[in-house]
Amino acid sequence: MRQQHSIHELNDTRGSRIIKWIISGVLILYSLIAIYLIGLSFLNAFKTRQDLINNTMGWPVRFVLDNFKTVLVQDNFMRNLINSLILVGLSLVLLILVSSSLSYGIAMFDFKGKGFLQTYFLIGLMFPIQLGILPLFVIMTRLHLNNSLLGLSLIYAANLSFSFTVFSRFFRSFPTPLLEAARIDGASELDIFSYFRLWHLLERRGYSRKDITWLAGISDSTYRKLLNSDSVRMDVLERICKALNVDVGDICSFRHYNPNV
Repeated sequence: MRQQHSIHELNDTRGSRIIKWIISGVLILYSLIAIYLIGLSFLNAFKTRQDLINNTMGWPVRFVLDNFKTVLVQDNFMRNLINSLILVGLSLVLLILVSSSLSYGIAMFDFKGKGFLQTYFLIGLMFPIQLGILPLFVIMTRLHLNNSLLGLSLIYAANLSFSFTVFSRFFRSFPTPLLEAARIDGASELDIFSYFRLWHLLERRGYSRKDITWLAGISDSTYRKLLNSDSVRMDVLERICKALNVDVGDICSFRHYNPNV
């Protein structure tokens, strides 16, 4: 029985190795083809039009830079590049503002229709924005936003199903006991977490901020979270309290957010 079992294991091992070799061979072949096509595209950029037609797959007969001159100068490449950067920046700002605010409200609060809204945005992942080209064109025409960066950025920002899903998972990962403790202390949704008391305590005792890493035995990544006023695990706060012989309220607090300060 043991011998048969060993034979079966040996056959399974050989079979899995053969499958891995086949997959590796296919991936290597695909990579070589992709590298060849990328290199060929690069070489074709230095060919004349006649050379490209007669010698598509070969080495350029004569290297020329006329194609680059046409793209960069005559076709206004730099202007198109600047427009693309403005469009991406504006769309990204609008997308983050809208999707983060929306996902925070849906992830952190319970209300009627919450499940419907979550399903609605998840279904949005299944439909590409290209399906709404005609109604979007009609709406942009009535708003006089055709052929403008603002109108196009609004369309990009409206496609927020994916960013909504990412932000919702992030907000739902917040520790519930920490949020409840903050609300018990009177913190609202506009309050921010702060370790100002910890830094002030270290300064009074003659330590630098970096000293907390060896005092409490925390990692550099956790130390950066403390500097950025990000939330950390409760066991980290417990180690800091034991190292400094203080309570949690002596090292952290919630402060009201005031944009004018």
